[in-house]
Parts: sequence; structure tokens; C-alpha cells
Amino acid sequence: MAFEYLELPLKNGKRLKINYDKFYDIKDELEMFLEDETYMNNRKFAKKVMFSQEIKSNNTVEGITDDLLLIEKVIGNASSIKDEKQRKRIINLYNGYKYILTHRVIDENHLKELYSILSDGLLEKCDLIRMGNLYREDKVYILKNGRLDVEPDQGLPYDLISDYMNIYFDYVNDDNMIDKSETDYFIKSQIMHFYFVYIHPYFDVNGRTSRTMAMWYLLKNDIYPYIIFNRAITFEASNYDKAIVDTKNFFDMTFFVKYMMVNVKRELEKELIMHQIRESTPMKLESIDYQSLIYILSMKDEINVLNFATTYRRFNDFKPVRQIYNEMIGSLKDKGILEVVRNSNKCMFDGKQNEVFRINPARYEKNNPKIKRLDLNNK
Repeated sequence: MAFEYLELPLKNGKRLKINYDKFYDIKDELEMFLEDETYMNNRKFAKKVMFSQEIKSNNTVEGITDDLLLIEKVIGNASSIKDEKQRKRIINLYNGYKYILTHRVIDENHLKELYSILSDGLLEKCDLIRMGNLYREDKVYILKNGRLDVEPDQGLPYDLISDYMNIYFDYVNDDNMIDKSETDYFIKSQIMHFYFVYIHPYFDVNGRTSRTMAMWYLLKNDIYPYIIFNRAITFEASNYDKAIVDTKNFFDMTFFVKYMMVNVKRELEKELIMHQIRESTPMKLESIDYQSLIYILSMKDEINVLNFATTYRRFNDFKPVRQIYNEMIGSLKDKGILEVVRNSNKCMFDGKQNEVFRINPARYEKNNPKIKRLDLNNK
């Protein structure tokens, strides 16, 4: 195994290591996939997925289930939402994303500005009084799946944070990435993602900040297709924490980076299919249509209304099946994107039989050789 040791130290005196040989196949797959997919490689694509799918996904990783329509309502008129915390966790990311789109310098001072945007109104008073000018000045207990472990991770000792963050910024701004592939930049962004979480420089909002920093690095270097990586985490969330824990336990970035590469490839495949559907559909697709298609393409069970409702409720607050059907399935049927293939014996609502459907095969290339990670047999 050809490990390379990164200039990223750990508190035990060791350095993070990584085995790039383990990425050979998935890296080749990603780079072949991105060839000729020029619609993904521009700021227009990045902004489309950032506002508001990636806002939803970045918060979903934290267990927040705000509906996409609610997110768009907050973006359109934040004052219409009375729940301040709910409003802040949406509008903060919106403003944070606008910040990273317009600032290309990544350093300590700009991080301070970004973090003040992302954390505005979300920090407890007891944490605010223990914050220094830049970083926390006390220990922090890191939750796992919303609770403390028997032996909770306390984050990096606060007296080391400043030095380690300087090392972090040295790594971020090292120009040795010049003339490398888009995938190399993505790999580096995910090393940044992990190392920021490892340092854990704040009492709260570390996860959202780490993922936003990784996105910022991609934008700075004009790497647009990989912006969707937050969404890649949401569908494999149970393995996200495991990948982080394995990396910490073995000081090996290979676990985490491989996890991110495999799952982001799956999301890129969904983007390709949705692009084909958009190009072959005369009517305009709305953001809610894209969200519906993302869920449909993520489903592993039979594609029917009740199963779709179950998938929807994994990532959103509860809605009745009738509302989900009318707002999401009905729109795709009206646009000729979904076809009902049969009815099952189960009732979905009001005595109506559950509909089993598929994506209209005329709308996309089901046997595209670039599609390797998605199972389209029941789609």
C-alpha cells in the first residue's frame, strides 16, 4: 500500500495519511463521466444546485428536515417565517453561499466573516461568552447522531486550534494542485472537509462550516460539478459518521475520500439523467420537480406513491400522502415525465389505489454506459 503522509498533523503527533492508489478506478470513472458534460462545468450549474438544493442538503446532514418549498419561501421573504431558528439556519446558508460565490480569498479573516454569517443567531449565550476573537476558548463535546458517546470526542484542545488552523490554511492555499484534474481538486476539498471537522474550531456550526469551506475551495478553483457533494452525504448519512470515525481511528483519509467519491458519482449520474429529462421535456421543470426526481432516482424499492412518500418523509417534515402526490408526483405526470404502469391493491388516499409508476423511457437514455452506480431497472 503506497501511503502518502499529508502535512496535516493530529494531536497524537501522527500525520494524516492517504492511499491515492485506492482511488484509481473511481477517479477514472469520474473523469470519464465528466468528459463532454459541459452543462455541469459552469457557475450557472453551481448556482442552480446551491440555491436551494444544497442549502437543504447541507442542513439535512445535520438532521434538519426543512422542506424545499419552505427554504424557497425563506429565501424569497425571510420575514414570513416566524420561527427564528428555522429562518436563520436557512437564510444563513443562503447568505454564506452568496459570500463564497463572491470572495475568492480563503484565509483566517475571511473565514471569520463567513462563520459570523453561518452562525448568526444560532449560538447559545454560554458558547458566545467562551469564544475568542477567532475560535473557541474551551473544550467542546461532539455529538454523534444527536447524542454524546460513552466516551465523547472533545475536539482538538482549544490551545492548539490557532496553530492547527494556520496549518489548515497553508494546506488550502498550497498551489501544488495546479494543472491537476477536477477530481484532484475534489479530493483536496474533502481532505479540507475532514480536517476542519477534526479541528472543530467552534462550539457549534462546525459541520456546516466545514462543508461550506470545501464548497468554497471548489468555487475558487472553478470546479463546479462536485458542488453537489452535500447531497451525496444525505442519501448515505449512516456511513458519513462511520467514515469520519474510521479516519480518526486509523489516521487514514482513504476511508473518507473514497466514501465521498463513490457517493458523489451517484449524484452526478442523477444530474445527467435529469439533464436529459429537462432537454426532452417541453414544459419547464421547477425546483420541486428536480427534488422529486432526485428522490425517485434514489429509491431502491418499487417506485410507487406510498414508497415515494416514505422516501420523502426521511428527509422532510411530515406531509400527508395526498399533498405529496398533488405537489410532486402530479406535476411530473402532467409534464409527461412519469407514467403509471399499474395500480396496486393498497390505498394511497381517499380510496384511490396506489399507483406504480416509471420515468417515461422517451425522456432519458436508460442504457447510457456512464450510468454505473444507479440501478435503473425499476425506474
